[in-house]
Amino acid sequence: MSALPTLVTDMALILVVAGIITLLCKKLRQPLIIGYILAGFLLGPVVDFIPTLGDPENIETLAEIGVIFMMFALGLEFDLHKMAKVGLSAIVSAVVQVGGMVIVGYFLGLLLGWGNINGLFLGGMLGMSSTIITIKAIEDAGMRDRPFASLAIGTLIIEDILAIFLMLILATLAIGSGGGGAGNIVLNIGKMLLYLALWLTVGILFIPSLIKKIGHLMNAETLLVVSLGFCFAMVCLADALGFSSALGAFMAGTILAGSFAAEEVERMMTPLKDLFVAIFFVSVGLMVVPSTILRYIVPILILCVVTIVAKVLLLSVSMLVTGKDMETSLHSALSQSQVGEFSFIIASMGISMGAISDFLYPVIVAVAVLTTFTTPFLLRGGGRLQALLEKLLPKKLQSFMSRMAQEKTDEAAQAEEENVWLTFLRRYFTNYGISVVLILAVYLACGQFLLPWLEEMQTLDPLLIKCIAAGIMLFFTGIFLPVLLVFRRTYFTTLWLSSDRNHVPLLLLMGLRVATAAFLIALPFVLIFDLPLFLPLLIAVPAALLSSRSSALKRRYMQIEARFLSNFNEKQLSSTDRGDKTIWVDEELYAGRFLVRNGSEADGVTLNDLQWGRLFNVSVIKLIRGKTHLNIPTWDRRVQAGDVLVLLGRPQAFTNFTLYGAKNGIAEGEIMTLRSFIDSQDDVPFDKQLLEYAITVKKKDLFDGQSLRQVRLREKLNCVLVGLARSELPIMDVHPDFIFQPDDVLWVVGSQSMAAALFDRGLIG
Repeated sequence: MSALPTLVTDMALILVVAGIITLLCKKLRQPLIIGYILAGFLLGPVVDFIPTLGDPENIETLAEIGVIFMMFALGLEFDLHKMAKVGLSAIVSAVVQVGGMVIVGYFLGLLLGWGNINGLFLGGMLGMSSTIITIKAIEDAGMRDRPFASLAIGTLIIEDILAIFLMLILATLAIGSGGGGAGNIVLNIGKMLLYLALWLTVGILFIPSLIKKIGHLMNAETLLVVSLGFCFAMVCLADALGFSSALGAFMAGTILAGSFAAEEVERMMTPLKDLFVAIFFVSVGLMVVPSTILRYIVPILILCVVTIVAKVLLLSVSMLVTGKDMETSLHSALSQSQVGEFSFIIASMGISMGAISDFLYPVIVAVAVLTTFTTPFLLRGGGRLQALLEKLLPKKLQSFMSRMAQEKTDEAAQAEEENVWLTFLRRYFTNYGISVVLILAVYLACGQFLLPWLEEMQTLDPLLIKCIAAGIMLFFTGIFLPVLLVFRRTYFTTLWLSSDRNHVPLLLLMGLRVATAAFLIALPFVLIFDLPLFLPLLIAVPAALLSSRSSALKRRYMQIEARFLSNFNEKQLSSTDRGDKTIWVDEELYAGRFLVRNGSEADGVTLNDLQWGRLFNVSVIKLIRGKTHLNIPTWDRRVQAGDVLVLLGRPQAFTNFTLYGAKNGIAEGEIMTLRSFIDSQDDVPFDKQLLEYAITVKKKDLFDGQSLRQVRLREKLNCVLVGLARSELPIMDVHPDFIFQPDDVLWVVGSQSMAAALFDRGLIG
C-alpha cells in the first residue's frame, strides 16, 4: 500500500485536534477562535505528546486560501446601503478608534524599541476589534436589544472597511520603506485608489449583468464555481498589480455583493470558508512560541492594558462628541475593547513581506487572547464603571455632555432639508470625482500594462503602437466622459433662480467640468506622443463643448446610469416585497395647479416655446380653461391668462417652478401627490379624468429600441411618461433620448383616449 501524502495526514491531525478542542470551547462557552489557536499550538513543535504536522508549508498555503475566502465573504457582506444607515456616530467612532490606535501603537512600539515599521504594524493590529467576539459578548450579557448594541455593530462594519485600506497602506509603507521616500509611498497609495475605483465601477457595470444573462445556464454548483473562479481571478490580478491577495478577494466579493446571486453564493461557500478559516487560525497557533511569550510577557501585559484603556477612551469620547449619552457610549466602547482576528491577517501579511519581526506574531496573538477573555467581564461591569465615572466627573462636565446629546437630537429632529448649495455641491463633486478617477485609472492601466505589451510586439510600427494605445485610452474616456459632462439640473435651477449672485459660481463650476473634460481628452496625446499640451487642447476644447450638448452622450449616460444603479441595487430590489408596484410613483411624483395671471410672460405662448420640461423638469398634463378640461395638451397649444395648468413633477421641480412663477406672473395653487390628485377627480366628468397605466415593453412593439423623443407619446397616444422601472429599479427623470428595452415597465398618465389607443395597439389588456 502506498503511503498517504503528507497533506492528507496533516489535514487529519488538524481536523481531529481542532474538532476536540472546539467542542471543549463550546462546553466552556469560549470563542471558537481560541480553540483553533490552541489546536495549532498543540500541533506545533513545542508540544511532544501530540504528533507534529509534517509539512507546515502546505498548511501556510491552505491558510492563505482561508484568508482569501474570509475576505471574499466579507466583500459579499459589504453593503453601501447598510453603511449609509450606520450613522455619523459609528463612522466617526470607527475612524477615530482605528486612527488613534495606529498612533498609540506606533509610539508604543518606538518606546519598546521595536522600530518604525514594527510600530506601524503594531498600531494597525491593535486598531482592529473583533466583530465575532463583540457580538458574542453582547449576546452572552443579554444586552442584544440595548441601544449601544446596534451602535457597536455599525462601528465594526466601518472598521472592517477601514481595515482593508489600512492593510493596503501598511503594505505600501512596507514596500516604500526599502526606498523611494514619501513621494513613492503617496504615489503607490494613489495608484491603489485609482485601481480600486476602476475595478469597482467596471465590475458593478458588467459582472452582475453577465451573471444575470447566463443565470439560466447555472445551477448551484456552477454558480459556486463561476463565483470562486471570479474571486481567484481577481486575486491573481491584484497580485500582478503588486497588491495583496486579500484585496483582490475583497473586491471580488464587493462587486458581487449587490447581485441577486450574492446570498446564494455566500450560503454555498460558508462551509468552505469555515473550513479554511479554521485552518488559518490553526496556522496562527502554530506560530505561538511559549518562550517568546515569556520573554515578552511585560510588553504583552503593557499592550493589553494600553489597548483596553485607549480603545475605551477613543470610542466613548468620540461617541459622546457625536451626541450619544454616557451609557450608550461607554457600553459600546467596552464591547469593542479587544484585539480582533483581522490583526492576525495584518501580522501574516507583515511576516510574508519580511516587513516585521517574527516575535510580533506571537505577541499580538497573546494580546488578542487576553483581551478576548477580558471583554465579557468589562461589559458586565459597565454599569458599575458608569456609576463610578458619574461620581468622579465634575457635574458641570456631565451637564454639558447631556446638553450636547440633547442638542444633537433636537437638531436631527428639526432638520427639514439639506442646504441646497451643499446638496448641489455634493452631487456635483461626487460625479466629478468619480469620472476623473475612472479616466485616470484607465490611463494608468494603459500606460503601465498595455503600452509595454504592445511595444514588445516588434512586428508593429512604433507609430501604429502609439495610435492604438491612444485610441484605446480615448475609447474608454468616451465611456466615462458622460458621467463628467452630464448633470442633473434640478438643484442648479433652484440656485440659478433664487439669486443673481449664484450665476457666476454656477457658470464657473460648469466651466470646470468642460475644462476638465478637455484636459482629459488632450492628455493621451501628451502622454503618448509627447505633444505640448496646447496643441491637442485646440481640438479637445471644442470637442468637450460639443460633447456637453450632445444628445447621444446624454443617452449614453442614461444607459450607463441605469445599468449601474440596477446592478448596484439588484439584491436590495429583489429582496423587497413591493406589493403595489406604483408605490414609488405615488411617493415621488406630485401634481400642482398653477394660475396664469394677466400680464404673465406665458400669456399667448405655446407650450413648446415655454420649454418648461427642459428647464424645470415638469410636464403640463391638464389645461383648464373655464369649464373646458383639456388633458395632455399638445406642444402647439397656446397658454392664455386665466388658464389653470396642472403640472406633474417631483417636489424639487415644483420648488424651482414656483420661484420662476413668482417672477413671471404664475400663481401657485394646491400641490398633492399624483395618487391623491387622481383620486380627487370626483367633481370632473369621467371622460375628462386623468388615468394612470403601466405598460410593459415587449420585443418589436412600439417602444422597443426607441427613445422617448422618437415615440412621441403626447402626440401619438395622448399621454406622458411619468417614470419607468428597469430590473425593478425606478427611474424618474427619463431623458428624451433614453432608449427603451424589453421588460421595461413604463408608467404613463393620460386621458380616456390614451386608454383606448393603448388597448388598440395591444399595449394593455
